[in-house]
Amino acid sequence: KRSNIAEETSSDKFVIQHNLQAELGQICNSYGIPPPTYTLQEIRVIDEVQYVRYYGALVSGSIGPPSVSLGRFARTEYDAKEDVAAILIRRLLSSAGHTIRDFNYYNVQLLQEQLEDTMKENLELKFELGIQNQKTNKP
Repeated sequence: KRSNIAEETSSDKFVIQHNLQAELGQICNSYGIPPPTYTLQEIRVIDEVQYVRYYGALVSGSIGPPSVSLGRFARTEYDAKEDVAAILIRRLLSSAGHTIRDFNYYNVQLLQEQLEDTMKENLELKFELGIQNQKTNKP
């Protein structure tokens, strides 16, 4: 079993990894639907390294239609199932009218605000430069 602190990173201080399979199970439980099933879809060996890919099936009940999602290839079964769990969480919450908002979501919001402010400042500067150019070009 994996811990939830910074696996395969250079720091064990700030990165927290959530077990998405467990979180999906909790979400399913809160909606009163059975947990998903994970089925091995394919195994590939590339340069003597084995990669696996899973698909997950979820009966959404009254929330929405059943979901079957195919994950990406990963080196471990755990990582491959985590990928499918992330897809299923997004689909399940979306069909229930919810969105995932995490640390990255809020960072993106801040960056978008900064970009909009910078674009406004840029436009104002261009406008001021245009006025200055008109003044200097007059005879």
